[in-house]
Amino acid sequence: MSEKSSMPVEEAALRETLTGLLADFREHAEVALRVQKDIESAYPGDDQFDLAVAKLDAALTALSVTVPALLRELDRLDEIPEGKG
Repeated sequence: MSEKSSMPVEEAALRETLTGLLADFREHAEVALRVQKDIESAYPGDDQFDLAVAKLDAALTALSVTVPALLRELDRLDEIPEGKG
């Protein structure tokens, strides 16, 4: 019986975690999209190009952590039995 009463709390925590991870994903993906223009318009070796590459590297590094975390949380959410409502 205590399992049933704790399920909504666990589901709510997972949803909150997913919401935060999705916000992180969006932020880093937006950075990657923004620097695309800088990379296309600048010349290699130019300060603008180097800065854009550094921002892209940081965004992709962050995504390489965020995406697996999102997938793990989705798997955890799948393990929660659907409530009857």
